[in-house]
Amino acid sequence: MLKFVLLSGLCVLSGSILGVSGYSRGAPACVDAPKHKVDPQDTPSPYAINLKQDTPSPYAISLKKLRDSEDWELTIGSADGPAYKGILLQAQQSGNLRPAGEALRLFKNVKRGCKDLPSWTHSNRWSSAAEETRNISTWLFTPEEGSTQSPTFTATIVEKFSTFWTGITITPFA
Repeated sequence: MLKFVLLSGLCVLSGSILGVSGYSRGAPACVDAPKHKVDPQDTPSPYAINLKQDTPSPYAISLKKLRDSEDWELTIGSADGPAYKGILLQAQQSGNLRPAGEALRLFKNVKRGCKDLPSWTHSNRWSSAAEETRNISTWLFTPEEGSTQSPTFTATIVEKFSTFWTGITITPFA
């Protein structure tokens, strides 16, 4: 009986802690807003967002491998900007979206509820990293072959559990 009482208490306590801490391992599915029991901010996001089409590197030009790049680079945040604890980034058309360089291990794919569109969220490695390293992330996007439209993304950025912005639309022209 004592084991049952202790086990029940432990389950309730761990459930309470998990309920307060959110998803440090990222969004479990593509959603319009986190289930944080508070409303999203109604002010503009403080995070710098830059979406630009990649240009061939000087090395590629010297090898005469010049071609119109189809790749796009998306940067969220800035080196001197505020840190963010979490992100849900969704491309709004088919293609290949991925974190750039070493950041791959800090993020993970999200598939559930994403309408077969490329989507990523933060991993526990990102949310538990030092705050001064969580202020910028860079993403690469290659549209599906034959695509004629510029990419569009939707982002949710979580500064902390009770402070987040939803429905951030990212276009090359924003």
